[in-house]
Amino acid sequence: METQDVKMEQEAPATPFRDVQVALAAAAEPEAVAEDSAAEQLLASCGKVMEMYGGPAQYLSEVLRETCDGQLFFEWLKDTLPECDDTLYHHEAVLPHVTEAELASSTPICLHVSCLGFTANCSLKPYPGFDKCKTLMEEIVKDGFVTSSQPLFVLQHEVDCAPYDLPGHKPTELKPFGLAYLKGYARAATALMLLHRCKSLRFDSETAGLKPLFDSMARVWVQCLHQPSRVDEALQNMKLSARGSIRKANNTVECCFMIQNLTKCGLSDHSIFIKRWNQMSSRAFQIVGKKATALKLLFEHCPKDRRF
Repeated sequence: METQDVKMEQEAPATPFRDVQVALAAAAEPEAVAEDSAAEQLLASCGKVMEMYGGPAQYLSEVLRETCDGQLFFEWLKDTLPECDDTLYHHEAVLPHVTEAELASSTPICLHVSCLGFTANCSLKPYPGFDKCKTLMEEIVKDGFVTSSQPLFVLQHEVDCAPYDLPGHKPTELKPFGLAYLKGYARAATALMLLHRCKSLRFDSETAGLKPLFDSMARVWVQCLHQPSRVDEALQNMKLSARGSIRKANNTVECCFMIQNLTKCGLSDHSIFIKRWNQMSSRAFQIVGKKATALKLLFEHCPKDRRF
């Protein structure tokens, strides 16, 4: 029996990607999901659609192009990720604004994930790139959609970014899929893509191994930054991007130095540290290949007093 997603796609107007969409929807009907493979199936499914469309935002813009598809996804998000009773969510149409100077002293606002935008109008920058979103996708599946300590910096433009007006929406409330971004477009689009693929695969919070992912999506924390003009918006984005580029993942020398210090604290085998790190990190940041070989040679064949 065909799923509701397949029926909707068959009724939609023909598009260059229609055959791909139908094939993906048909493939998203496993008879049973192995407990240890749900995350792998989700990552594989997202990897395929990103290759086909170029990235998460492009994928969402195509598969949610019609109002009926957006309505179905919005209703699924509301049903699958209900608001938490212990958290105060913001629903009013206008978000309180803060300046950059007020960020440190202001409390982030909690929103429902359905408020996040995904269209090209959400940012002055181009669609988030494939490689960046692939890494983000793996991190989000592994560690969850972390916004409590790293809130999204959102914007509200005079003309909102929502692709359409959904039936039943009240003008006094935040519009579904209507927020723009100063920083966080790639993270938000990747998170929405993961959720849309979960819908197609019929995954939810009860799917083994995915409860932490869904729990992290239940609260989305944001800061709405005031920008006097679109030029100021672009300049502020560049400033924040430059600031973020200063901090990078540890290189091989830094890893070696850390492990060396840990041996002084009782670590007897460097491979224990590497194994634990690989278990908790996404593939892009795991210590494998040449990096792992370099550390192995340093700690197994190089005298202690010659490592640095």
